[in-house]
Amino acid sequence: VMAPDWTDGGASGALTNPFPSPHLGLASSKYEPFLLPTGACVTSESLGVGNQFTQGTLCSKPMRMVKIWTFDQDETTAPALVVDLIGGSGEVLFTASTKLYAIG
Repeated sequence: VMAPDWTDGGASGALTNPFPSPHLGLASSKYEPFLLPTGACVTSESLGVGNQFTQGTLCSKPMRMVKIWTFDQDETTAPALVVDLIGGSGEVLFTASTKLYAIG
């Protein structure tokens, strides 16, 4: 999940945005519960380009990933993680919940 600052490319060798306009980045479909409620993201499949973008999620705003590390938990004992996105006026813009899981 990363969306670099895209430019027009050209002779300068700068990066050219490979995503359909106005999208700036691609995330795995496993992050849809967090990204789709924002209104800034859509499934690549809904745009008819799912195969080109591995059925991922395309977003029209810059994205950054937040990682949360835990210890001594596995898929059976880990609690659900609930994330609220809070707007500038203190209102909850959306809530997403997922199960924490072990990698490896």
